[in-house]
Amino acid sequence: MTDPNDTVKQAASMDNNPEQIWSEPEEFSTEMTPADATILIELQRELVTLMREAGTGTGQFLDSGLTALQRHLGAQGIIVLQREQNWTERASVSPRFVGKYEESLLDRAIETQRAVFLRDVPAASWAQIFVPLSPDSILVLAGRKFGPSDLEVAHLAGELLETLRQTLDGLNQLQLTTSVRAAAEQSEREFQLERARGDSELIGASEFLSTLKEQTGALTQLEFPLCLSGEPGAGKRAVGRYLHWRKSESPGLLVEFSPGNTDGWEQLRAVANDPGQGTILLNNVELLSHDQQEELRQLLGSAEIVPSSLRRTWLIVTTTADLQREVDAERFQESLYRRLTVCSLKVPALQTRADDVLPLAQHFLQQAFRMAGRAIPELSHAACEALLQHSWPGNVAELRTVMERLVWRGTGDTINANDLLTELKWIRLSDPSEEFTTLSDATIEFQRAYIRAAISKARGNMTEASRMLGLHRTNFYRKMHQLDMVEAGSTPQAALDS
Repeated sequence: MTDPNDTVKQAASMDNNPEQIWSEPEEFSTEMTPADATILIELQRELVTLMREAGTGTGQFLDSGLTALQRHLGAQGIIVLQREQNWTERASVSPRFVGKYEESLLDRAIETQRAVFLRDVPAASWAQIFVPLSPDSILVLAGRKFGPSDLEVAHLAGELLETLRQTLDGLNQLQLTTSVRAAAEQSEREFQLERARGDSELIGASEFLSTLKEQTGALTQLEFPLCLSGEPGAGKRAVGRYLHWRKSESPGLLVEFSPGNTDGWEQLRAVANDPGQGTILLNNVELLSHDQQEELRQLLGSAEIVPSSLRRTWLIVTTTADLQREVDAERFQESLYRRLTVCSLKVPALQTRADDVLPLAQHFLQQAFRMAGRAIPELSHAACEALLQHSWPGNVAELRTVMERLVWRGTGDTINANDLLTELKWIRLSDPSEEFTTLSDATIEFQRAYIRAAISKARGNMTEASRMLGLHRTNFYRKMHQLDMVEAGSTPQAALDS
């Protein structure tokens, strides 16, 4: 986060206690790091959404808002305290992690309207940050990794939460008129629509995606169902969502479900019989039961007698199977097969779309770290090469999983090849037949990968890595020797490379 020299006054507290650092809001920097700015922007978006959802429930907004703060700021526990005759808890998330706090410091923070950072609070064992919210309330945050540099972001996050809470109070008191509510709802619909369009964007620069985007206009004008085929995880659903959100300015309802979803099947009947605009995205159509196949065939048949001007519900189906073989094996109706495959599109496997790998990796990496409220690291050149060399048997779904697993590894500013290779080994373990001949071999490699991940997360600190694994340091080294991971006197890097 922001350099503490730019955000807080590095001086002792009013009691000359070196463990207390008091903020000087007027000295906060006017420029923030991209990571801090991203945290506050994402937090603001979520809080605004929560405020809209809360309606007249101010308490509900405060509870859900604290949960958002906990996630975005990386706090273990949060409490909002109200000063009446004494300090009382108004709302909290995981308050047991906050521990005890000094009421005299709470009083002083309120009186001066200055935030304070306390390092290694004896009663809590973690750092605490006090942020005044109003003349009679204060926000207390506790976290393992909090430092003085977090004062500014915590202060601004607290101000944002309190401002929106007060706004919600004001809106409730004014009792918004029907017209204003209608305008707000319309604005929300437009906002959600625009966000859905953005979320459905296809990421990559492969020839397949370029061609698909060029043909979007023609595909979205189809009056026939569209069948998307391809390997599991190749991105068929993403293509279906993309086409739905770009078929018109007001694409209507998107109903997505799989054959086993009973509620979804009921919704399909309702949408199919309604001439209103919308899209049905039916995943894994090859799994339909014989009864469901027959009903779908009848629904498609009845739609054909409706004038084309009213036939606005579009059916998109996905399949990982060869439907012709399913027909030959008498597991799928031939008449339904012919209706569904008039217009077909095959989504190729990721290993044939090398130009999509790095853009997708960057997208999933940014998405995962933003969701976790962490600064987004960069991919090193070696890491990029490792991504391009991998065969991606699990396609786009595997790539997403690899990027999301990096969040808990405690990576620094850069994702290195060792971080990535460890994750790729974990993914390959899902199919033991590809790499191992015995269960014993698979178990050994699993333990090696797990230990490497712990060492990497501890950034080479072997004592910390052994603690994370619940082992004494001596037993930790003994275990690594048993797994042929290190030699006597070797470095943590050697253990990662073994």
